[in-house]
Amino acid sequence: MTSLLSCGYDKTGHHFTSKINATNTDEYDRYVMQKINDIAINGVIDDNEKTKRLLLDLVPEADRMNDENEKYKALLQIYTLTDVHKAIDFIDEVLRKNPDHWLLIYKCQIMKINNYDNDKVTNCFSHIAKKAEEEIKKNNYNKKDNPKEILLYYLAEINAGNMAYIQKSKDLLDKIQTQKRKMSCIKFLIAK
Repeated sequence: MTSLLSCGYDKTGHHFTSKINATNTDEYDRYVMQKINDIAINGVIDDNEKTKRLLLDLVPEADRMNDENEKYKALLQIYTLTDVHKAIDFIDEVLRKNPDHWLLIYKCQIMKINNYDNDKVTNCFSHIAKKAEEEIKKNNYNKKDNPKEILLYYLAEINAGNMAYIQKSKDLLDKIQTQKRKMSCIKFLIAK
């Protein structure tokens, strides 16, 4: 059994914490994600600071999550909602261990959304585009057998500011034979 904190504010506005017991690790991970989502969606009405405090109270709980990817998603969500600079620092810490970690795309997007220096944003997306291109070449992908990887590479190039890839993306989508394949590629791009 794993215990975790539940935090909130009572009717008088005082902050409180209490322990909840989870019977297994999956239940614990689900509960932490659910709690983060509940606070992010509902928060404390008209009080962003209290909402941020509730989210930050869950950092130790998120840190104890068992599934590493779920833990990273939880921490990223908390930091993105409370302090963008902390989110970037958190991602940088993960990237020091693994420079090609999937969190890199989120770093680029957070930097772009929050108006970071254009050169830094462009370099971030360019790094992803280069890695995608290396992966495509390494695995001998071509437009016929793996359009998703090609489209991801194009998307990274577009995000890096290379607008020529917009037309290349459209051309590639036009070449995909069936409507089903087109829709799955579009859904895949939207999900990213």
